[in-house]
Amino acid sequence: MMARAFADDPLMEWIFPDEQVRRRRLPAFFAASMRGTGLRFEGTEVMAIDGAIAGCATWLPPQAWLPSAWRQLISLPRSERAHVTR
Repeated sequence: MMARAFADDPLMEWIFPDEQVRRRRLPAFFAASMRGTGLRFEGTEVMAIDGAIAGCATWLPPQAWLPSAWRQLISLPRSERAHVTR
């Protein structure tokens, strides 16, 4: 859901300039991001319509956007896989 929502976001276009690469990489990028930050704070909401995911939002407390050095280090392998072109 997040990958589709941000596929044409200017920041995502800057990180992944090639559209085909961006569409391939964004699911892993957001999966790593959600595991590393969003899901730790119980502020993720998902909306479903007839059993299909229709939207989502992640709410972070102040300063949560900047994970600790340790959290960044342990999430590095997932983040790196999101950026490696296959």
